[in-house]
Amino acid sequence: LCQPKDPRPKYLLTTLTYQTLKALNMVRLTAILSATLVGLSAAVTKEKLAEFAFSVGGLDFPNRKLAEELSAAYANKINAARIPLTRLKALKDAMYSSTNGMDMSKQAMAEQIFPVATDGVDPAALATLYKGLYSMSGCNMDKTQAQSAALELAGIPVDPAPLKKIWDTLYSMSGANLNKQEAHRWVVDVMAAGADGDVFESDWKA
Repeated sequence: LCQPKDPRPKYLLTTLTYQTLKALNMVRLTAILSATLVGLSAAVTKEKLAEFAFSVGGLDFPNRKLAEELSAAYANKINAARIPLTRLKALKDAMYSSTNGMDMSKQAMAEQIFPVATDGVDPAALATLYKGLYSMSGCNMDKTQAQSAALELAGIPVDPAPLKKIWDTLYSMSGANLNKQEAHRWVVDVMAAGADGDVFESDWKA
């Protein structure tokens, strides 16, 4: 007589598959929960951001009320952009330092730093742009004009490297030979367009 097929191997296989899938799902769930918890722990609360903004070792805002108001307005955007506090500190140095930065007033720095940060501005590029725009060996803009232009260009963003060559081409007799006021306006426009310094120079000499 034909013996009935033993159902146990199939049952055991099914049970093993179920247990395996269950274990794998638990691993995945644990990984997802762990990543979520890490993200939550890394998030900066508006209270923590306000404390950092007001502290002398942080952003050194001129008063606590401004720190609290701006932190409440920008905490979500800063978290969404994953901006660490160290980057904010670097931006503060680039904007506020009188030696290696833009020498902005404390009030102006405080009012602009969070919007600048959420625009993705690179601190080093910002400081380099300002130096090139403000220095006598560069574009020799006045301080306020150089600060505004640096923030505009860094927010696009642009590479600071071509600035000197573009300026020399605009303001030299062998180039466009513009007056200083016109050259100041054009250097920002040309930089904002992403011009290559060598190509821009050769076009004028062609």
